[in-house]
Amino acid sequence: MLNKLKFLTWVFIFQFVVNHKLIANEDYVVRDVQVDVTGSSALEARAKAMADAQRQAYNKLLDRILPRQETISLTLSDEQLDTFVQSIEVQNEKTSNVRYLGMLTIHFNPQAVQKWIISQDKTISSSVNDSKASIIIPVLIRHEKILLWEENNPWWQAWNQKKDLDGEAFLVPMGDLQDLKSLSAKDALEGNINSIRKILSRYNTNRMIIPIFYEGVPSRLEIYHYATEGLIDRSSSVEFDTNIYAPTDLLSLAMSKVMGISKTNSLTSVTSQPKILYFTVFFNTYPEWIELQTNLVNLQGVNKMTIHNLSLKNAQISLDCSASETFIENQLNTKGILIDQPMQGLTSKTLSLGRQESKNL
Repeated sequence: MLNKLKFLTWVFIFQFVVNHKLIANEDYVVRDVQVDVTGSSALEARAKAMADAQRQAYNKLLDRILPRQETISLTLSDEQLDTFVQSIEVQNEKTSNVRYLGMLTIHFNPQAVQKWIISQDKTISSSVNDSKASIIIPVLIRHEKILLWEENNPWWQAWNQKKDLDGEAFLVPMGDLQDLKSLSAKDALEGNINSIRKILSRYNTNRMIIPIFYEGVPSRLEIYHYATEGLIDRSSSVEFDTNIYAPTDLLSLAMSKVMGISKTNSLTSVTSQPKILYFTVFFNTYPEWIELQTNLVNLQGVNKMTIHNLSLKNAQISLDCSASETFIENQLNTKGILIDQPMQGLTSKTLSLGRQESKNL
């Protein structure tokens, strides 16, 4: 009861204020919760009313985000429930010496609720999808050893302990036994899409960021962006001068880089619809055309290649991509495939393997 009274004091002072930084996820906001409670004093009545409102809102929330059969056995103590509540907004209230009547809005912390539900082996309804959040999988490379969930991975610990993480944009997994079984450090480093999908499904999100931090002189950061379709982008590598930054400052700086780059990429790289890229491919010989085809279909982020027209020296194709155009073109350059702007009479960019003697239609 003492903890409830402390909580009550906080609510009394801030009852008309809602923090503007709260996670704007309406799925986790329960409005119009009515309470009518009596107690030995006004203070006790209010405390009981707040506890009753939280309990009502919690039950309504479970009905909203879980299939009905899944809500059984998800009971919480008042103390546990307190940790899920982010804010209580008073819509209206009336009080007397022994009675409290009110209409309240309860804001729950989506990340806290989701982690609790996941830990109970329950599945959040597919209609409630935190589509904006990206789950962070921090991989550390130390002397050629790959670390992820290990306690001696300071990169993982830094993310796990970060208090001011924007929960609307980023989600840090629990790192429990099921996470370990679903995604190993090697899987994360190699971008094993089946393992990645298991984590995305478990945490009910469709985006993953794998920031890989290489310890060394200098230290280096690589950031990979995944969706359920596969790799969607890879950010440019960032190097850090270890002579300038202390180890703890270095990790904080790297985290800021990840969040800044990832928020930018989320606006440009991830789309709800596949991206179709059109190219005209030039080649001199049939083996050259086969080599080009092989390279194109094996590009990361390419789901399908369609050949629309094929002649003796060129082909018109399209690539169905889950990755950004920039990422696809960077891979083409790496593989030695030249990209040119559309030629006269063509509307698509042109591709060729090295230098071609001619590009005649």
